[in-house]
Amino acid sequence: MEHITLKEPYKTRFYEGIREAVMNAGNQIKIIDTIALYMTKKPFSMPVHYNK
Repeated sequence: MEHITLKEPYKTRFYEGIREAVMNAGNQIKIIDTIALYMTKKPFSMPVHYNK
């Protein structure tokens, strides 16, 4: 179930719980994320010449 569809009083309790957890963690959220970046070269291709 998505948090946005929660009915009261669960929605309020959910957001209060998040607020309390953030406050207990020094009033900050630290997000550490790693994104894999793959580098490659364009494949070699022979030039195409068309005769008119």
